Amino acid sequence: VTVSVLYWVTSTDRSSNFMSATRVVFADKAAIAAELRCHLCKEPWWADAAKACPECEEIFCRSCIEDHLLKASGCPACSAALDVASMRAPPRQLRSMSERNVIVCCPFKRGCWQGPWGELAAHVKACTADPARITYAGDVDTDLHCEICMEPAREPVLAPCCEQLFCHVCILKVLQREGAE
Repeated sequence: VTVSVLYWVTSTDRSSNFMSATRVVFADKAAIAAELRCHLCKEPWWADAAKACPECEEIFCRSCIEDHLLKASGCPACSAALDVASMRAPPRQLRSMSERNVIVCCPFKRGCWQGPWGELAAHVKACTADPARITYAGDVDTDLHCEICMEPAREPVLAPCCEQLFCHVCILKVLQREGAE
């Protein structure tokens, strides 16, 4: 079984600087079809955060295509003129297929849950193996540590700009300190 890490966004509040994230892994990443992977990073895309080129219909992670369009003005697949506003959501059938990808809730060593991506939201509400509740650093992968305090992340939040994980309290203190200066 191939395991790949993904941060599944549980809040898409665009007004917030940071999005709450729950860490999950794909049960068998190798089994995920090429059509369900970003053309740029080759990772599986999340249906609510993916964009398709209106010309060639190639699908990209939103963050990947936004980064690409900062450097180039064309679609990386077909070279057609492209901007994020002109892109659309992936076709419904592909979004449905994406939601059936099997994932495992972290910490996967404890194997608390495995199921289709589309059912994760319901699981997250009841999950007792939340990484924020793990207190022993030895039980936590290093990328689940806060980048500020270097301890296991409590109430983890993910910064979309740099994809770094922080404790909710740690990043709030930093943002408040920067706002006061």
